[in-house]
Amino acid sequence: MGETMRVSASVDRYAAPAATFRTRPPRKTTFLAGKLVYGDGLAAPDGAFTLDCAIRDISEGGAKISLSQQQSLPPELYLVVIKYGIAYRAQITWQKYPARGLKFLTPYYLTGALPADLAFLRRLWMELAARDGGDTLENGRFRRLAAQN
Repeated sequence: MGETMRVSASVDRYAAPAATFRTRPPRKTTFLAGKLVYGDGLAAPDGAFTLDCAIRDISEGGAKISLSQQQSLPPELYLVVIKYGIAYRAQITWQKYPARGLKFLTPYYLTGALPADLAFLRRLWMELAARDGGDTLENGRFRRLAAQN
C-alpha cells in the first residue's frame, strides 16, 4: 500500500497543470480574401491603413494569414473576412514571413449594429464586396445593406 502511494506521488509531481493541455479549436483550411485594418486615426482616413491578405486557415479562435509582401504590423489589428461580412479584432501571436498567426479577440458582424467608432469597417467591407460583385453572404442581404448606406 505504501508502494502505491509513492507511485501516485511521483506521477502527481510530474503532472502538468490542466491549462497546459488546452486544445485549440479545429481549423478549417480556406482560400479566403481578407483585409487587415489598423491605424490610430492620425495618419489615415477613418483611422485605418489596409493591407490585403489571404486567409489560409480559420477557426473560432483565430486564423493563419499570409501576405504577399513583408510588412511590419502592429500587435493588434482587425481582420475583415470579406466573403462573410465579419471583422475580428485580433492579436498577432506569431509571424514567419509570409505567414502570421492571429488570435481573435472580438468578432464584429458587419451586417449588424456596430460601435460608432467602427462604422468605417462596414464602409470598407461594402466597398470591397461591391468590387467582387456583391458575392458575399446572400446577395439579397448585401444589396439591401448597400441600398441603406
